[in-house]
Amino acid sequence: MLTRRHRSEDFIVLKENDRIIRDQSEVAETFNEYFTNITKDLIIYDHSAFSDQTHLKRIPEVNNEAANVFSFRFTNHHVLKMVVEDFKTNKPQEYDFFPPQAVKASSGSIAKPLSDLVNTIITTVLDNWKRGQITPLHKMGSALDKTNFRPVTVLPAFSKVFEKIIHMQLTEHFKSIFHDYLFAYRRFHSCPTALLALTEDWRAELDKHNITGTVAIDLSKAFDCLPHDLLLEKLNFYGLEKNSVSLLRSYLSSRYQRVKLGNTFATWMGVHTRVPQGSLLGPLLFNIFMNDLVFAVENCRLLSYADETKLYLSHHDPRALEEDMTPLWGKEYKENGKGKSTCA
Repeated sequence: MLTRRHRSEDFIVLKENDRIIRDQSEVAETFNEYFTNITKDLIIYDHSAFSDQTHLKRIPEVNNEAANVFSFRFTNHHVLKMVVEDFKTNKPQEYDFFPPQAVKASSGSIAKPLSDLVNTIITTVLDNWKRGQITPLHKMGSALDKTNFRPVTVLPAFSKVFEKIIHMQLTEHFKSIFHDYLFAYRRFHSCPTALLALTEDWRAELDKHNITGTVAIDLSKAFDCLPHDLLLEKLNFYGLEKNSVSLLRSYLSSRYQRVKLGNTFATWMGVHTRVPQGSLLGPLLFNIFMNDLVFAVENCRLLSYADETKLYLSHHDPRALEEDMTPLWGKEYKENGKGKSTCA
């Protein structure tokens, strides 16, 4: 598949199976099919292998059942007004033709009815708020290759209001549950603080005359491959009561997306996995999914930043360190010459 840009930024020509495609409707459908099924060969639908989650028992807050019961609460027009006034107005309008600028400008008038609407749908998300419009954006490499485009998704402005309310409540609940070494998408847990944590840990080991070995893991299509069933199971374990889990199940399910090229639109296609791109809740749900990974590791230390994870351990003997690190990348991987440790 090759792509070539024409004079207009929104006009794209594709080459598919030695056939040139200039019709923008067909181009949009081709992109839509590609973005929707981009992780088709990567997704594992059978999660029975992950049914043993005894490591979750190590999470301190989860062990306190009385403190861990969580249920989404109704909001009010004061909170809604604050959320709407915090809108970023540089985002384009969605398929519903409500520009963020107009929503923000009318915050005083819509806060009360919108809060009533959010409280009404707190048990089930409106279907019209579960649709995303995609614009293909060239990211790197040759602009002639479709795989060098990434989908930029814009969601309805009003759905962001609902998401923000849910996000605020979930963040407060998980504040004491998230591990300190789970970085990204958290207040006071940025990339610089993650690097500082690693540097200080490794410096402390050097002061003890130890060598630190690390294994860097970069998850492929991490947000796109997130399985809903396993995420919902973890939410239940983390103390969300039945109706709250059902609300998030509704939020994640029956979602649709389409590609927009100028004034040309592809048909709506269903999305059956992943956290919604362009959403406020997506990064938070990803952190919730990844949180127990820290507690599953016993023989080394772990730092997670979004879809990148660092496993590391220290020893004064390089040979002993290499032997201890072998399980981290697998014996077969090492024997094939592909496993290499990096010493700090």
